Parts: sequence; structure tokens; C-alpha cells
Amino acid sequence: MARSSKDSHLKFPFLDLPEDIGRIIFEIAASLDSWTGAACALVSKEVKTWAETVLYRCIRIRQRKTLEYLSRTIRDPSSTKPPGFFASRVKLLAFMGSGSGIGGDVDSLTILKACQGVESLHLWSNIWVLFRERKNFQKFITSPSITLSPRRLFIRDVLSNRRDLSHFGHAIFRNLTHLEVDMSNKWEWDTLRELNRLTHLSLEVDSEMDSWTVSRMVTQFPNSLKIIIFWAPEYPLE
Repeated sequence: MARSSKDSHLKFPFLDLPEDIGRIIFEIAASLDSWTGAACALVSKEVKTWAETVLYRCIRIRQRKTLEYLSRTIRDPSSTKPPGFFASRVKLLAFMGSGSGIGGDVDSLTILKACQGVESLHLWSNIWVLFRERKNFQKFITSPSITLSPRRLFIRDVLSNRRDLSHFGHAIFRNLTHLEVDMSNKWEWDTLRELNRLTHLSLEVDSEMDSWTVSRMVTQFPNSLKIIIFWAPEYPLE
């Protein structure tokens, strides 16, 4: 990062720093918050690539406008982002919308298909507000040819409404080390043993599940499992 003579009035010779140190500084600044990150991306084309590595590493979708903006960016044929940008940058993708009308499955599936390199996937909070067409999403998530292969998956009420789909043999489960799932009677718990890389399991307790089912479920845990958490939502007292 060479400094020109016209910049000699600067109190701190930032441009004289080695490029790797300059990059670290901007990446730390971009990680502070989204506004600072966006400001860093405006400094120069080079700094923009550094900042975007941080800005797109973790994407949490809480509002409809975020969903639509990201989907539009992915589909934009005039985008300056290189092919495979989202596949290589996005490591955590979380759909966290809980308000009505947040979006539709077209935008959501566009994002999922673009973020093929995601390591942590959250499909957790009121997910059908995001995916209005449940069948389209279920078809995608259970496809044998799906290239999404997260190591961490947080999933609720996505497959457990259909017994023919409620098993852990789907390709998207194959590389999981961490899984959080609703503890529904409809899951085929004997297929859980197929997850031979699973080390952490978190289960949301179903109030209607009997002790016999739970006891039987425990026998299906894979040998790789190290930590298991049973938790229950907090319900107001009547």
C-alpha cells in the first residue's frame, strides 16, 4: 500500500503499512457492525473485497427487505460479484423471521441454492413465514443431489409434518457434527444412528412424548455422540 506525496500530511502513515496488516485492520473494523463494514467497503475496490469477506460470512435474515435484497443481489446479472461469491463467502446462514409476510419460498430458495458452502444452517424460527410453499422447500431439502452439506444444522417443523420425510437419511444430514431438532413423535429416530459424525445433539422436548419413546430414542444415538441437551420452551403458567 504505497503512499503518494500528496498524502504526506496524514498523521499516521497508514498507506505505508504492509498490505496484510492493512487488511487485518479493515477486517476487524468491518466486523464491528454492519454500518462500519459498509463504510469500509466504500474506501476502495481492494478494501471492498476485504470487507465483504467479513460482511457476508454470517447472514441472519430477520426482515422481508433483507430477504428480498439478498435474493435480488444474487440474481442480478449485472452484479460485480464473481461467480461462486456467496458459495465461498457465506459460512453461517440463518432464517430468523418471525413476523407475518416476511417473504416467500422463491427468494429463500434462491439464497439457499447460492450459499452452497454454508457450514452452519438455521431453519428455526417460524420458518413457514419464510417458506409459504412448504412442498417446494421440502423437495429441495430432501433431494439426494443437494450440494448443501452443513456441519451444524438447526431445524424445526420442516420435515416432521410428513412421516415419509421425517428421517435422518437425507443427504443434507450426512456431514453433521451438531444438530438441533424438534423432538417430534413423527421422526424415525432409528435413522439417527446413521449420523456417524454427530457429536452434539440438542432436542426440543415435545410435551406429548412419553417416557417409553424417549428411552427407545436414546438407544438409537450414534456412538460418536458426546453431548446431548434436552430443553423445553417456556410456557406461561395458567
